[in-house]
Amino acid sequence: MQQKVGEYVYGEAEFDEKEQEIYRRLGLLSTKPMLFVFNTKTGDKPEALVDAVNYAKDKNAHYVVLDAAQEAEMSEMEEGEKVDFRSDETHGLYDLITAGYKLLDLITFLTTGEKETRGWPVHRGATAPEAAGRIHSDFEEKFIRAEVIEWQELLEAGSRKVARENGLIRTEGSEYVVEDGDVIEFLHG
Repeated sequence: MQQKVGEYVYGEAEFDEKEQEIYRRLGLLSTKPMLFVFNTKTGDKPEALVDAVNYAKDKNAHYVVLDAAQEAEMSEMEEGEKVDFRSDETHGLYDLITAGYKLLDLITFLTTGEKETRGWPVHRGATAPEAAGRIHSDFEEKFIRAEVIEWQELLEAGSRKVARENGLIRTEGSEYVVEDGDVIEFLHG
């Protein structure tokens, strides 16, 4: 019988709480969550992957099926060409990234300015100061507050200035738990 602790599987043995804690602290590869990436050719029959997918499911692992050759070819294309080229069944690298985020329990918050908008990965449940620390350690240490707006609200408003005028930007303190898709401006001392 497989023993689960959170998302972790410890083979065929059963362990008590104390033993499970020891395994977690050791950081053994066998206790890490797994993600299988199955490389297939677009148009191949799904039956060819049945055994591989069943193996991943038996291991309680996440898996993604993609066509690496197609993804490599698409990396050379313009954005508009990629949409026409990609098959309806596969989302390739997007699926791989999504599976990785899910496996690692990550979310993305955004920062935006005049020159760029950037996404930052952070563990689900991170507080505003922890998220600020992803940008620079000083931001976490000298955190004062965060000005937050949901990305869709910001797009609908058209700019931070309009969003602020309409009262859409809220001020959050150090206890605020960052949500996936938050657009944040960190204020620090």
